[in-house]
Amino acid sequence: MNTGGLVVSVCPTCGSPDIRMVRGSWVGNYKGETYSVKELQYYSCPNCGEKVYSPEAMRRIQEASPAFLKSGGRQAERKPRQTLPLG
Repeated sequence: MNTGGLVVSVCPTCGSPDIRMVRGSWVGNYKGETYSVKELQYYSCPNCGEKVYSPEAMRRIQEASPAFLKSGGRQAERKPRQTLPLG
């Protein structure tokens, strides 16, 4: 399974060592429009339900998103943070 080098051996939420790599469908909803990604690989914790997605899985979810498609496939621009002097 291609996880993009991501290895998770302990659940980041509950600390369980039972987290496992699984394959399944992911379903999202954007403004009432349902969309899905089939055969997605991710880590899932049977104890707390936490799911951890690799960068590759996130890319596939993003590419299926109507919001991403509406933006022309561009990632949103991030505004630079303004730093304020202390004191």
